[in-house]
Amino acid sequence: MNTLLLIAVIVLIAAGIAAAVYFRPKKPRRFESLYTDALNAIVRGDSKTALKLLRDVVKQDTNHIDAYLKMGEILREEGNSQQAIKIHQSLTVRPNLDDFLKIDIHRSLAMDYLSVNNLIKSKREAEFILKIEKKNTWALEFLLGIAERDHDWVHAAKLAKDIQKITQQQDPSKLAQFQVYEGLDKLSKNDREGAQNCFQKALVIDSTFGQAHRRLGDYYAEDRDLIKAIDYWEQYALLDPDNAGYVFSKIEAALYD
Repeated sequence: MNTLLLIAVIVLIAAGIAAAVYFRPKKPRRFESLYTDALNAIVRGDSKTALKLLRDVVKQDTNHIDAYLKMGEILREEGNSQQAIKIHQSLTVRPNLDDFLKIDIHRSLAMDYLSVNNLIKSKREAEFILKIEKKNTWALEFLLGIAERDHDWVHAAKLAKDIQKITQQQDPSKLAQFQVYEGLDKLSKNDREGAQNCFQKALVIDSTFGQAHRRLGDYYAEDRDLIKAIDYWEQYALLDPDNAGYVFSKIEAALYD
């Protein structure tokens, strides 16, 4: 009898252990694994899965800044920029952020605001990055894009100079181009003298920039100084033979004028 009782007790204990193992709650996956899976989903283009995984990550770790950044990026790319702004803006008040994270947050906000055409706030976020890191080329190039969009050629030229200085990659034709654009803006406002100065400055920056020669040729033709006009047009034709047809007829007309 004692033997049967002992066997029964052992069976009950074993059954209890088995039930406890089988029915115990499953441990949640560690957030590092979830985050890796989310990144893989982003690479695959599966934004729905990525967003779900990222939400699981921040539920487990509310300090996972990178996960919040990725969530906002996905929302922005899906056209929900306002929600992205809310997420990224909430990160700016987090304590103890290092400079790298601050830059990432404000970079995301700059892109968020740009996606809703709020250029003022977008510009402000990029400028904030430059307060943290004066030579941040991403912020400089971002601001250059806004300056070009606004036709702010003076600022664009300054930003381009700064970028070229930092990267040590000189591109005088880019700087000359901004001078020509500034000159064209002045022409549209009937500031002919200012336009002429801009075109001539462009040639000081890059004497091989064809558009500056072309525009000066047009300028002198308007003033009926055809000798100078022909000279600049001929230089343009030599420098940009693929588009020389634009000035051939003008040269011919000037010669027979």
